[in-house]
Amino acid sequence: MNFLSLKKFFAFAGLFLLTAGVSAVAAPTLTQDCDRVEEPVAFNYCITRTQGSQSQDLLYYFHGLGGSADNYFRNAEAAKVRARWEERGVEAPTVVSISFGAFWLLTRQTKDVKTSGMVEAVTKVIIPMIEKKILKWCPHCTGGKRLILGNSMGGFNGAKMVMHAGDLFDRAVLACPAMVNLSPFSSKEEIEDYTTRTGAFPHLVGQMIYLGTMFFPTPEVWEAESLFSVANKTLSEKTPNLMIAIGDKDDWGFQEGAEEFVMLARKLGVDVEWELIPGGRHCTYNEEKAADFLVP
Repeated sequence: MNFLSLKKFFAFAGLFLLTAGVSAVAAPTLTQDCDRVEEPVAFNYCITRTQGSQSQDLLYYFHGLGGSADNYFRNAEAAKVRARWEERGVEAPTVVSISFGAFWLLTRQTKDVKTSGMVEAVTKVIIPMIEKKILKWCPHCTGGKRLILGNSMGGFNGAKMVMHAGDLFDRAVLACPAMVNLSPFSSKEEIEDYTTRTGAFPHLVGQMIYLGTMFFPTPEVWEAESLFSVANKTLSEKTPNLMIAIGDKDDWGFQEGAEEFVMLARKLGVDVEWELIPGGRHCTYNEEKAADFLVP
């Protein structure tokens, strides 16, 4: 079933960070194992390990819209996170990337909604299954902390994991998270007001509304499962520490919802590190700060 053989070696030499003022840092050598599982739930996953690392921590990586399970390996921002760990000389965690496809949102099981139930699938089936495999592959690679790094759509999914299964995780970075307090059933006037207020691109707002109806098909499901509805019910001082970062000119207008989420989380007792980056488009965040937050 493997479409990438177990422990296939990917050697990188002379990786250069494409940001002004940052010196080149040679990338570590990675091993990657990717596979697809069909039963009891269909999903793709990749496990990425930095050779020589003795870390027992596991980083769960959630990709953005249009991505796939191997995005952590291919994503330029993730490469900068790895380069930061290499620069500091810290032990990099084993990374687990999970994907149900190009577009998916974590929601709890809801009657008559075919796209629901992914929260239960991840927490009750996928995490135990993958960690059992890691234990066989690399006995010293588990037993530490579970971490989350999610960007864009993955930031939404990372937030949902923190809220529904916070006891499983130690901390999470939500980068340019897809956070909106705009219902897919909003009026034309409400949608136009959001677009004007946030500076979002109208065609992206239209896409956001359309995609939203796939996972929130009725106003009742939206009310029960939207990010802010769940946040009000689940966030507390016991919630894992969060870092949330986004540009103030996000193409989707997510900066408004992200800031609102930060304010609500802090009000409910969550320790949140917040960064609104001036002039930043989608998906802007400080990869070095994210790396340092995940592995202090």
